[in-house]
Amino acid sequence: MPHLAAGKMPLLLSQTGAFSDVARLQIDNGLIPYDLIVAFWSDGARKSRWAAIPRGKIEFSATGEWKFRTARYS
Repeated sequence: MPHLAAGKMPLLLSQTGAFSDVARLQIDNGLIPYDLIVAFWSDGARKSRWAAIPRGKIEFSATGEWKFRTARYS
């Protein structure tokens, strides 16, 4: 995946690094599975969702807001 939002996106899903085994659809261990709290319309398809969060970019808080650190570029 591109390091910056303006970077070039991969042409193929297999080039994203999301799968450790594309043929078996095995998700890479670095991705975090999540689900929605509030259901929304669905077409009946089975859906799975994952997030990729760079290590050290989010400071978790069990009782308050999470803090997101952003990279600074010069």
